Amino acid sequence: MVEHGLNEHHEVEKLLRQMESIPADSDDWMDTLETIHAKVRDHVEEEEAGIFPKARQLLGEGQLNQMTDRFMRTKEREAPPS
Repeated sequence: MVEHGLNEHHEVEKLLRQMESIPADSDDWMDTLETIHAKVRDHVEEEEAGIFPKARQLLGEGQLNQMTDRFMRTKEREAPPS
């Protein structure tokens, strides 16, 4: 399950790199964007339906809260300046 998720991340990263070399006004650019959108949507649905519920079952509330706090701190630290 984890390996599948990592592969999906790599696929999207590869497509994003490909988009950098495609003219933004071309049909190929829009087709690639639609592919990325579909892959990300499917990935999120898989996580929400499978991984997250299993994590809630396996981890205690304390661990989940710690993970949430850590994620939020990382998100704030990594966010681009506004």
